[in-house]
Amino acid sequence: MKKRPVLSEQEQLLHAIQIIQNQLVQAQTGFANAVEEDLIDSYSYEILALHKKYAYCLKRAKALGLAAKHSMHLC
Repeated sequence: MKKRPVLSEQEQLLHAIQIIQNQLVQAQTGFANAVEEDLIDSYSYEILALHKKYAYCLKRAKALGLAAKHSMHLC
């Protein structure tokens, strides 16, 4: 069985940012297509939580001296 390489903190953080970006796109798509009030509320809370997590990861990346190659407008 192959061992997975251990990722550095920077690599883990960049990976987490990519995952959050993908989750935001999915949540925004779900929100755009939702018609029931409970689903709309659910997507709203999910998007807000993901924005908070994204902002935290960006602050952490900046503290580690990482620079973004791409920027994503997340509104």
